[in-house]
Amino acid sequence: MCSLRRLPVTSAAETLQSAIAGGHLDGDHDSRAICGFGLDSSDIGFRPELFTDMYLEGEKRGVRRTAHGGEESDPTFRFSINSDDPAKFGGYILNNCGAVQEVFGISVGQWRIIAENSIQGSWMGEKRMSELMSAVAQVVEKHKQ
Repeated sequence: MCSLRRLPVTSAAETLQSAIAGGHLDGDHDSRAICGFGLDSSDIGFRPELFTDMYLEGEKRGVRRTAHGGEESDPTFRFSINSDDPAKFGGYILNNCGAVQEVFGISVGQWRIIAENSIQGSWMGEKRMSELMSAVAQVVEKHKQ
């Protein structure tokens, strides 16, 4: 579940309360309807401290928290290629990766870094993360030039 920074903080709080009231945060991480939430939109002018109460409530309920941002930051940040509401925007992950490849001609080694960043930046368990890291290594080995 994501809240837009540019909207009033009360909007994020109301969304969280609706999710709680609807039981969407009940159960453990694998069984609940919503396993995490974060902030979207630029972080410039919308300090994360504005959303402290929301994050504390999520922590209390065992919900994972993140924040989308950093587009305005330096290139040392770990990044991955994702999709954002593909049914609405048409940006399915395969199409997004294809577009990146077409424009930038990414090497196999660069794709490995992007794939590993995606795995390491996820909320999956260590066992699944290890399985996927091994799968990436196998694919890279197969496609080395």
